[in-house]
Amino acid sequence: GLGTQITATGGSRWIFADSVTTITNGSVVAINSTFRATAIGGAGAATAAPEATGAQIGFYQNSTSLTTGQAAWFMIQGVPTLLVASAGITVPLYSSDTAGTLTGTTNTVSHFQISGITCVVTASVSTASLTATVANSVSVRKPVA
Repeated sequence: GLGTQITATGGSRWIFADSVTTITNGSVVAINSTFRATAIGGAGAATAAPEATGAQIGFYQNSTSLTTGQAAWFMIQGVPTLLVASAGITVPLYSSDTAGTLTGTTNTVSHFQISGITCVVTASVSTASLTATVANSVSVRKPVA
């Protein structure tokens, strides 16, 4: 059921949750206390962003998009392929104005730093694309006002 966690072969960790919105492959999500997943980021004030709620960060890893109300497994630790733009292998990653994506570009007013995720390869373009990453002990750091 919702909230079930497993450790898969290779040591990756997963949680079962359902979607509040459409979620595409490689999206980064915030999973709340009732196990509802919402893509992080998106345009708007930082206080309204899903990642501002202290939720568990997860990663959708399936080529079939989820629609509202569909349940799925979300990786919470491991080697996810994520939607990332403009980031090298040594830069911190932040939520962005495009829901579900990460960026290496800092906007201290509206973007939360998502710590514990590192790009394995450079995401050199400004439009988010599927990028190999490593995610361990992922946490959210609120922007500087």
